[in-house]
Amino acid sequence: MNLLPIALYWGFALTGLFSRKPILLWLFFVSLPFGSMVVVPTNLTAGLSLTPQSMTAMLIVVHEFLLRRSGPGAFATLALRGSGLALFLFWIVCIVVTLFAPRLFAGLIEVVPMNATGLGFMNTAPLVPTKQNFSQVAYITVSIFAVFAFARIFCDGARLQILTRGIMITGLIVIVTGLLDFASTYVPIGPL
Repeated sequence: MNLLPIALYWGFALTGLFSRKPILLWLFFVSLPFGSMVVVPTNLTAGLSLTPQSMTAMLIVVHEFLLRRSGPGAFATLALRGSGLALFLFWIVCIVVTLFAPRLFAGLIEVVPMNATGLGFMNTAPLVPTKQNFSQVAYITVSIFAVFAFARIFCDGARLQILTRGIMITGLIVIVTGLLDFASTYVPIGPL
């Protein structure tokens, strides 16, 4: 495994975490096209894939709601009022269902496991609690809290320009990497 991309990611991520500049936002947009990259080697996470998008979103949440002085109050305001309350209640339901449904319905329901290594294609297995239940809770938590963080960041019209540029940069990276992938079928460009 090449550790250089991981080291580069964490260098930018930690710099962005403690910076007043929108480095984490840029890192989030730049990392979107690299969905299969991991930022923590999977042998250290018991096989859990921590992608740059989810890790950067988590760092944005930490930056906005834990490291800023008005962070916890801003989170409470966003999460417990108006449409934010519905999303917050949805998060509570997700946690309860994810943690208790696999135990409650264990063996009663057939599922199609995503890591069906020995089962063959599209075979089913009985529902059982797994470590993936905890990763599901973590991913849904980061996703929902990121919505609150992005709502806080982009409520100011001046910051909307970052969003527009970020989407354009993401699109450009997708096009360039797509062209490189296409070219790799005709020209040996190696690990590039």
